[in-house]
Amino acid sequence: MYSLDQFSAVPPFSLLASVFLVIGLDWCGLKFLMCCGFLDVDNLNRKNYLRWQSIVIGSVILAVVLYPLAMLGLTHFILMKTVALALLLVGCIHIFNGGYIRQIWRVDWLSCWAKVRRQSILKSVLALLLMGMALTSLGPVTSADALDNHMGSAIAILNDGGLFGHHEWFHHRLSGNGEVLNAMALTVGAEQFGSLLQFVSLLAIVGAILFVPGHSNVGVKNTESTYLIALAGVSAPVLLFLISSPKPQMWPISMTVLAFVLTIGLSRRGQTRSHVMWHYSLVCVLVMAASQAKFNYILGGGIVGIMAFLVMAKQGYLKPALGLGLLLGITVMLPPVLLKSLAFDTSLVDALISPLPGDFPGTNEMIGHSQFNSDYGSLFPPPFSILIPSHAGAYGSVLGIGWLLFLAIRPGNDSGLWVGLAGAFILVVTNIFIAPPAARMYLEPYFWLLIILSLQEKRLSSHSLKIFRWPVLAQSSLAILACWYGAFNLFPGALTQSWRSAVMERSANGYEIMQWVDVVLPEDAVMLNGHRSMALAPREAVSMEWVGFVDMKLPETQYYYKRLIESNVSHILVIGPVDYDADLAGCYGAVFAGPGIGHVATRNPFNQGVDYEAWVLEFETEQLPTCVRGN
Repeated sequence: MYSLDQFSAVPPFSLLASVFLVIGLDWCGLKFLMCCGFLDVDNLNRKNYLRWQSIVIGSVILAVVLYPLAMLGLTHFILMKTVALALLLVGCIHIFNGGYIRQIWRVDWLSCWAKVRRQSILKSVLALLLMGMALTSLGPVTSADALDNHMGSAIAILNDGGLFGHHEWFHHRLSGNGEVLNAMALTVGAEQFGSLLQFVSLLAIVGAILFVPGHSNVGVKNTESTYLIALAGVSAPVLLFLISSPKPQMWPISMTVLAFVLTIGLSRRGQTRSHVMWHYSLVCVLVMAASQAKFNYILGGGIVGIMAFLVMAKQGYLKPALGLGLLLGITVMLPPVLLKSLAFDTSLVDALISPLPGDFPGTNEMIGHSQFNSDYGSLFPPPFSILIPSHAGAYGSVLGIGWLLFLAIRPGNDSGLWVGLAGAFILVVTNIFIAPPAARMYLEPYFWLLIILSLQEKRLSSHSLKIFRWPVLAQSSLAILACWYGAFNLFPGALTQSWRSAVMERSANGYEIMQWVDVVLPEDAVMLNGHRSMALAPREAVSMEWVGFVDMKLPETQYYYKRLIESNVSHILVIGPVDYDADLAGCYGAVFAGPGIGHVATRNPFNQGVDYEAWVLEFETEQLPTCVRGN
């Protein structure tokens, strides 16, 4: 099996499997938090911010185990399916034993409407926004990035039994522990698991904003200001497109946000040694796991880790903190870095700090292209390009105006908040110089600063609340329209097969073309794929991504030609008119099928593209490398 269609269960079973997997992770995380003393039976309530983190914690535990196994080539389909089935079973038991069903039956549904009417407008808008996002996240996978490597890599992991078997596919080489979790979910057809995990990660951040205790270190009742802070975070336009995708972005951010909260908590006095050590250990595990999800979070995780170490040293725990950090680094961080260095034949340092380690042709060109490539073209210069959309199609690529609340930050004499401010400032400045000018790159410090706001004892003053209330509500109104549009257009695809096909044809780029390829190509064909959506390819496929970043005439490029020969490529998918002057055109054989007709599809109605033709040609692999122009 090679395509997402072949791995996904028939709706609605894919939806149910995804939900029960997440509930299984909740059980794992909850048991960990209880066994380590973070939670006990008496404080398992919705106003304990740590209770909101159990799904994230459970997923971190699973990722720490499965990721090194994938790098060792040990994540075979049977093993991954066994893990998934165990999670499903645990999830089924947990939903009944955990009291969820009893709570649903006990709800007085007749009085719910009256209760809703009594809620503040901020709380009601927040709930409406989260419900729309939840439904949107449960739709089929249509994100272009996900259909390239986040789900494509998951499928490759299952077919190969491990990671990094496709060096010519640059984005596959970026895969981390999030793609391994996606692969585990696909063994039981749970297509929506990855995007649902991103949504519950956002919920974990919301729980931290609403319920994290202040300086007094005791729970405080939520006020209008805390709901405004949470709403400013959730209504950021870029979130809508991140929670509706299995791209592991919100998930590692939730890890660093929790680590950030715990680090500020470590600065509080009057805590037992055991309490401090357990919290510091969790901080270390979180930031290390976040760094293995995506390269972006090495920096943010590293900053929080250093903050935690400095706080521990100031509290008189220098030696224990150093010992714990080294121990967890050796057990959690070192194995993946070491295995990556072996897989790419490079140094440990390169494996740690480079997004594409190893001296492979085209690597530097790929990194240079990505470093300064924004999500959407903007007419505005930075920083306005990451705050305000210049056109309707760029709505989901900006942070919005929630940052206005940062004008009300007043850390006072709280040293923990000052440490947090310093960390956020360092991350923002560093990103300005080394990261792409994209809003998603600034979500970490954005949420860190919202946490600092929520930790202020007085939170927002009544004056600040009046000033910022209506701009945030205006942004939230647009976010509600956008997320419920997404819910109505995507969620039905999780209910029936015919609706899923309609959603994919409308919103998943490449779906129509790959359906056509499935009809015309022989079952045993191996395709050189000229389309980005590797996860939709119905046959064994080799990515052409490397072609855009190498000089085809250089001797080292023959590394990729050997990959084509070893794969026995028999056909090539060409998007658009066939260019017989292209470097690989000398290897083209006869036209096998075409033209197939597709269109540039996106989830954003303002970004829909034009129709295009596609052709399947025979590919004369046996003529490589002499058939390449210039050889």
